[in-house]
Amino acid sequence: VNAGTGSSLTITNSTVSGNTANNSGGGILNANTATLTIINSTVSGNTAKYGGGVINGSTVTLINSTVSGNSASVNGGGLYNPSGYTINLKNTIIANSTSGSDCVNSGTLGDDVNNLIESHSGCGTPVSTTDPNLSALADNGGPTQTHALNSPSDAIDNGDATTCAALTYDQRGAPRTINSTCDIGAFEFGGTPTYVELVTGKASYSSSLGGTLLEWETAMELNNSHFVILKSGTASGTFQAIAVVDFDGNDLTDGLRIFAKGDGSSYNVLDPNVNA
Repeated sequence: VNAGTGSSLTITNSTVSGNTANNSGGGILNANTATLTIINSTVSGNTAKYGGGVINGSTVTLINSTVSGNSASVNGGGLYNPSGYTINLKNTIIANSTSGSDCVNSGTLGDDVNNLIESHSGCGTPVSTTDPNLSALADNGGPTQTHALNSPSDAIDNGDATTCAALTYDQRGAPRTINSTCDIGAFEFGGTPTYVELVTGKASYSSSLGGTLLEWETAMELNNSHFVILKSGTASGTFQAIAVVDFDGNDLTDGLRIFAKGDGSSYNVLDPNVNA
């Protein structure tokens, strides 16, 4: 991921993994006056010379995100912020880097709120520097892979409540706060994605669209930001998350429509708020 010159980019509910850069920013490169915000997201298994997970050359903010298992041959396995630039860290895990230290900051640290950072230089005063006890990157529900928290972990119930108040869900779509206090990182321990019952639901082939049109309506769906759509090849098969549909979360009755084409290679939302 490369935030372009002068741009403003927000990464939400996403996983950036398995990437390599010859020099800087194996997973994410933020530079040239760009402003980057990473929320409820995972950066894992990326490699570079500087900033294996993330390198910042402008302003970057991480909120309830997990940066784990990245590597840098020189500096900043998880996160590298050179002199002259600004990072903000809230409720974020930066840990398990295989080389280059987890967080290296030679620039400005703005917000420093309830973070768990194992090895670091200049990255504030974390609430913990212990191993966060994360599982390997895996399908833990929701549309993207995550690092599950395991107990015991200093990341559990150690998040900042004010920061979490703006987040209804974790990266997977599970409730963000379980035991009155939220967790640090992208994954909320003990939470599972919620499911709603359909009043109507149908799938029909559209010759004009050249694919299958899925339509459904729920009886009541309040205070939720999105639906996660899952697909199985057979009635008894394993369901896989294929798409996320944004939802306004305010109406008592909403109908949603999604267009599915081919064997799962293309899923496009036609209209997220049309009565079926």
